[in-house]
Amino acid sequence: MKNHFKELLVSGKTAIGTIVQLPSPPVVEILAQAGFDWLLIDTEHGPIDTEKLQAMIRATSETQAAPIVRLAGNLDWLAKRSLDAGALGVMMPGVNSAEEALAAVRAVRYPPGGNRGFGPTFAALRWGLTSAEYAQQANEAVMAIVQIEHVDAVARIDQILAVPGIDLALIGPYDLSGSMGLLGQVGHSDVQAAIDQVLKAAKKAGVPVGIFGTAADEINRYILQGFQAILVGVDVAFLAAGATGLLSQIKR
Repeated sequence: MKNHFKELLVSGKTAIGTIVQLPSPPVVEILAQAGFDWLLIDTEHGPIDTEKLQAMIRATSETQAAPIVRLAGNLDWLAKRSLDAGALGVMMPGVNSAEEALAAVRAVRYPPGGNRGFGPTFAALRWGLTSAEYAQQANEAVMAIVQIEHVDAVARIDQILAVPGIDLALIGPYDLSGSMGLLGQVGHSDVQAAIDQVLKAAKKAGVPVGIFGTAADEINRYILQGFQAILVGVDVAFLAAGATGLLSQIKR
């Protein structure tokens, strides 16, 4: 098994990804071939079922793009289904405490380091491995990602990041702003101060930290600040922007 995304983070380099909400393997294939380091397949907000998810994960084959699944909740049985479909990691939304962070880590690791149940049929097939071979490599290759997207998580960020086994803490700036009574005001000084607090805590803890953004200048600023894993836009927005941009230039 090879996780290009995790290798970049461990080496201190930047990894650029995007969010996939359309339940479409061809969309995944296009984005993976475009050169993204990782794709966040969004089962929290996108209409993606387990059967479609497995096909979308397979669509990253023969590329370096790591398929990561954002779950609808911090539940080990949701993590198990995504990982057994072949995902190289899961992102647990709304992690607001050390206890929830520990549950997230344990959900992606086989015993004794976790409580992931054994049955990786399709995950093993994706890599041409036996189930036993997959299990020997999975705890190292598969990522536990916690999403920091509430003011309560910011208040407890040191305790959260002290949990062993977190591969990435990713800030959700829009939900974070909403939890502060400033929904959508990501540039507000209070929201930016909270983001900076998480960034500083992650650097101190030695945990890679990521964030979501939409504009190139915003992304470049985040890179300079020290964010390693950055999500750039959403597939639906890419499609809409391309279509409306072209139509706006046609005279009729």
